Amino acid sequence: METVVRLEGAVESALESLIAQGFFKTRAEAIRAGILSLAKEYGAMPQGKGNRGATGGSHSSIALHEFAKSQVKQAKKR
Repeated sequence: METVVRLEGAVESALESLIAQGFFKTRAEAIRAGILSLAKEYGAMPQGKGNRGATGGSHSSIALHEFAKSQVKQAKKR
């Protein structure tokens, strides 16, 4: 799936800050991690076979979510 997202204000600043601080390499990666975090929080994580994950390939959605959590924990230590 491809989609276009327009961001401004505090949301735009937060995204740019996450990238500038090195938590994510790309905007797309940060947005995917945010979506996965919300899906897990609201109990909407996809289940079962055939789930190729957030990146559409080698990483599972849970692995990306765990990566995002670890990056946030590191940021809080700074």
